[in-house]
Amino acid sequence: MTVLFPALCKAIADIALAWVIGGVLFLLLAAPSSDPLLAAWQRRVQVSFLWAAGIHLFATAGLFIAQVAIATDMALSEIVAAGQTLESFGFDTHYGRITLARLALSLLLLLPTAILIRGWSREQQRLASIVTAWTAALIALIGPLAGHAAGEDDSRWLVPTHQLHVLAVSAWLGALPAWIWLVASVAVTPTETRRVYVAATLRRFSQLAIGFVVAVVASGLVLAFSSASSAGEWLGTTYGQLIITKLALLACILLVANRIRTRFLPVMETVGAKPAAFLAGAGWAATEFFCGVLIVGCAAALSTVIPARHDQPIWRLPFRFSIEATWPAWPTPVIAAGAFSLALLSLFWGLLVCLRKPQKAKAVAAGAAAVISVAGGLWQISVQAYPDTYRRPSVAYSTISITNGKRLFAQNCAACHGSGGLGDGPAASTLPKPPANLSEPHTVLHTAGDMFWWLSHGIPKSGMPGFADVLDEQARWDVINFLRTFSEGFQARILSPEIVPDHPWLGAPNFFLEDENGAERELKDFREQSNVLLVFPEKSDAMRVEQLRLEQKRFRKERLWAIIVSPDATLAAGVPNVRHGAQEVRESYDLLSRSTTNRGDPKRLEMGRHSMEFLIDRFGYIRARWLQAEDECGWQNSDELISQVRVLNRESKILPPPAQHVH
Repeated sequence: MTVLFPALCKAIADIALAWVIGGVLFLLLAAPSSDPLLAAWQRRVQVSFLWAAGIHLFATAGLFIAQVAIATDMALSEIVAAGQTLESFGFDTHYGRITLARLALSLLLLLPTAILIRGWSREQQRLASIVTAWTAALIALIGPLAGHAAGEDDSRWLVPTHQLHVLAVSAWLGALPAWIWLVASVAVTPTETRRVYVAATLRRFSQLAIGFVVAVVASGLVLAFSSASSAGEWLGTTYGQLIITKLALLACILLVANRIRTRFLPVMETVGAKPAAFLAGAGWAATEFFCGVLIVGCAAALSTVIPARHDQPIWRLPFRFSIEATWPAWPTPVIAAGAFSLALLSLFWGLLVCLRKPQKAKAVAAGAAAVISVAGGLWQISVQAYPDTYRRPSVAYSTISITNGKRLFAQNCAACHGSGGLGDGPAASTLPKPPANLSEPHTVLHTAGDMFWWLSHGIPKSGMPGFADVLDEQARWDVINFLRTFSEGFQARILSPEIVPDHPWLGAPNFFLEDENGAERELKDFREQSNVLLVFPEKSDAMRVEQLRLEQKRFRKERLWAIIVSPDATLAAGVPNVRHGAQEVRESYDLLSRSTTNRGDPKRLEMGRHSMEFLIDRFGYIRARWLQAEDECGWQNSDELISQVRVLNRESKILPPPAQHVH
């Protein structure tokens, strides 16, 4: 089954529920009237609530069956015939339990809506209206509990925001049909009494709608920017494109609503207002409602597609904007800053023209100048992009991947890029353009997706071939992980035994280890908990290892774990250690051991260090490094080490923990 049917069911269910919530609210705002036409309008609206409640019930049931069909890969007829499948899905899954609760409340909603149309006393009808509104609102509040945000620990804080968004949209959008119905009915047979009634009702709703609009816009922006955080997620995924469509439709609705509020409401409040003004206002409100229905449709589609953060973006544009990649190149700063300054001046000039004496031609010219200036500034900070520019790596940034990438680089890339990665390989002279010097910060200037595209398809102008037929996807990501570490190693030459406070930047590659009890853990398990001292000893460093072993309790009190990386079981006994995979961990961190006085052999990728130690903060960033062969003042004295750790402990979270995949 495609996602179209469940999206359609959800859209119908949400619109029907909004019809009830907003319609009841609008009737409560409207004063009771003995006018036959107005009384007939109220009764027709009340009858529509029963129809809307029934439609909501059947649409929700259809959505539930459709989701079961998608989850079980069964046909709808098989699902309906096999009641046991519906029962198990309904009671054994979180989504099923939430949906069953909504179905039960939807069935209950039929009771107060039926009471509304019985024609009892006004007090009973008012009570039934309130019960109807609260029941429908409760159904709306339960819905987000089964959404994408509720299913992930790091996004559950968005659930209340989503609930507020749903309620505000329902109250605003759902009131529009009753609004249109009232205005259109009065326009047919207008009287002054009816005009006053309509104007007063619409004014009360308009004042309340301002609060709904603020809630919708604020909560919508929070949800949008929490769901998609990069240009690739916004433009390169179906989820992001639907969000952009929603925001564009919301902008249209706001423009229409403002036109109704500022132009048509004042006319309707004027004595002797003509029926044409009422019909025009109803027409604009119908446009507003239609755009709202499209927004609900987009929201329903969002619930059936992969969230942007989990989807694989496909970039459709031949360029992207990047300040990091373009700003260092002269004269980009001057041109870009000048273009944006000119845009601001153009807007300021246009504003002055409009304030002093509105002149449409000059205002349009100022706006055009601003647009052209902004376009020029954006073009100056644009770089070439590819379909894979925002591709998500499928291989984690780990020491195993890095060392495998190092081996693959030596086999496939060293002939051109050189055995030391400096672009001076034996085949370099045969290429149209010199190969890149990989010690430069390419991982900052280009995305991982850019490099994946080049590795897969090559760079024809430079003579670089594609390796998609030689290396599988995992192997290509291994090479990219190695290139990241290799490049960052040259930037990490500034590291020393003393940390630079409040300046984390170098993510630590992940690896597996064993604690003193033999339990397997990962380096990333220490995040948000403890700092880590990563020690690479030689056999001659037995006294240093013994010192660390004796200091373990003291270190733990300071939120510090010492981890020994050595294949020697005797040397690492009784201390958290890396024995299996120690060579991969050593080779990876060796790439990060270059110093200001020793860049390494230009013909070798590795440094070949014997003894080195890294201090990693509790958020996963390498903050300091001690190279015994070069740094006279190191961490021989545990007091000096602990003083550095205390500085780290005083820091709050500056950056989120580094991603598990290179970006």
